[in-house]
Amino acid sequence: MQKDKEINELRENPGVFDTTKVLMYLHQLVRYSRIEEWLKNPNEGKGGAFTDESTRLIGYFALVQLLRMHSLLGDYRLAMETIENIDFNSEVPLFYRTPACHVTVYYYMGFAYMMMRRYVDASRTFQDILAFLSKMSAVNKLSYQFDTMLKK
Repeated sequence: MQKDKEINELRENPGVFDTTKVLMYLHQLVRYSRIEEWLKNPNEGKGGAFTDESTRLIGYFALVQLLRMHSLLGDYRLAMETIENIDFNSEVPLFYRTPACHVTVYYYMGFAYMMMRRYVDASRTFQDILAFLSKMSAVNKLSYQFDTMLKK
């Protein structure tokens, strides 16, 4: 019953998932959260990601979704530029908090490398995420996200 109602709503509003609108909203979330500034230097700055963890996580999620959108649209160079400030070298990057986010980042990053013919980088990226998944399989067999991560 609820599913039929949602389907009808989507049919009545065909522009709700318009690509340009989705990209615009994701870029606005990144800009207003100031996540890129925070990732460059987390100790300097005020407002946005510097003071509020929710804003920081929303901006970070928007960056990951921009990576995903640009990869799906076939702009792999822009996808990689989107995540150039992500904290890969920090002790505990933000995407480690959510295993599904971790898998998404590495999957789309590896795919973008592969499509840009950077096969060594793609192989290394996929190897890293497969090692992560093998470690997680022993820990999270009961997690609902685990099955979804394995399907990617």
